[in-house]
Amino acid sequence: METEPPATSNTTKKPGKESALAKKGTGPTEKAGFAVRLLAYLLDLLICLAIILIPIWLVVRGKPNLGELIPATGLLLYCVIFIVPVLEFFLNKVLLTVKFGGGIGKLVCGLAVTDEDGKLLRFRQAIFRYVVGYFVSGMLFGLGFLWILRDPQKQGWHDHVSGTVVVVKQKKQWLFGAVLFFLLVMVNVMLGIKAVQSIKENSVLQNDAQQIMEIIKESLLENGKAPATIEPQEAPTII
Repeated sequence: METEPPATSNTTKKPGKESALAKKGTGPTEKAGFAVRLLAYLLDLLICLAIILIPIWLVVRGKPNLGELIPATGLLLYCVIFIVPVLEFFLNKVLLTVKFGGGIGKLVCGLAVTDEDGKLLRFRQAIFRYVVGYFVSGMLFGLGFLWILRDPQKQGWHDHVSGTVVVVKQKKQWLFGAVLFFLLVMVNVMLGIKAVQSIKENSVLQNDAQQIMEIIKESLLENGKAPATIEPQEAPTII
């Protein structure tokens, strides 16, 4: 009798399907160290500083007098204290992290902030990381940020409380971040020097400042009184 060949099951897996499922939801596994994360933070800081210095230089370049400078200075202070930090937080930290995995500094350095499964953060998770997490890491003189140096997964306290990790997407891209860092340092230094030079060359502003100082000195001299001297008293003799 002829033996029939064993029946083959129809459960054969299609080539490539298993690998596609294995890759779903996973991301880069190499964790970013403290140095490259610090570089990314400094890039964000230098970009914000340049955004502040550019309008300051534009204002003082016009050689305004003191009356014109005071309102412009008040507006700049308002922007520095309120507008720039709010925009930097929501646009650079939260929105770019949710959409692309990090702010400008991290993207330039080839880094990405993900959850522990390698997925991009949700909106609430990103806000929690940068508000509550950063507060936790910074409350003991920044010890939570330095914790990245000794943590086996290179996580800071803000990463632990928010369930996030910072991974390396492009290994050599930090070189571009380093070059951009030095360029931004040069730009900020040049803007600061130009602003100081514009103030020194503004003779009208210097005269106004000298007049105000003289007025203040005269008012202090007119209203000032000599400090009262306390004469020493003899201690009573006890018999």
